[in-house]
Amino acid sequence: LIMISKYANFLKSLDTSTESRLSPVKVLFEPYSPALLQVILWARAKEGLINEVDGAVIHRIAAEVGMTTGDARKAISILGHAATLAEMDPSDSLTEAHSQRAIDIVEANELLHEVLAAPWHARVFTLAIATFGDGGTTMGGAYKKYVELCNLVGWKPRSYRCIAGIVNQNRDKFIMAER
Repeated sequence: LIMISKYANFLKSLDTSTESRLSPVKVLFEPYSPALLQVILWARAKEGLINEVDGAVIHRIAAEVGMTTGDARKAISILGHAATLAEMDPSDSLTEAHSQRAIDIVEANELLHEVLAAPWHARVFTLAIATFGDGGTTMGGAYKKYVELCNLVGWKPRSYRCIAGIVNQNRDKFIMAER
């Protein structure tokens, strides 16, 4: 049986009897470097794009993805979105402006997916943080806003300690949301 997950802690979500029965062997795949991502993106661009591709576009996408996740699927998705934007423009070539808009679209979709996958109270807390805008807030300020939002919809708010636990478990996601 072969199981593939992009989450390193996937096995911890299984009960111990299931995990021991599987006798797992972990194989970790290293993220792609920006240079390898460029090779992959050039191959995809030559295979499937009608428009001319500016070399700076490939470099920008590879650098952005290579420095964050190293995920080739994400890089290819961004290239595909950029190509769609160029076709809608209509433009004879993919430009850096297309690639930047595509990066923004893919990152917004990823953030939206993370929020929608979160438990309800984590979503409400995320909304509470978002209401502060670029000025930011403290954990206490965000918790007060969260309590207000829960009261507004008639929910019993979770304790400060519970919400702090959610934030600590998902710290990387909350930091990503700050960008």
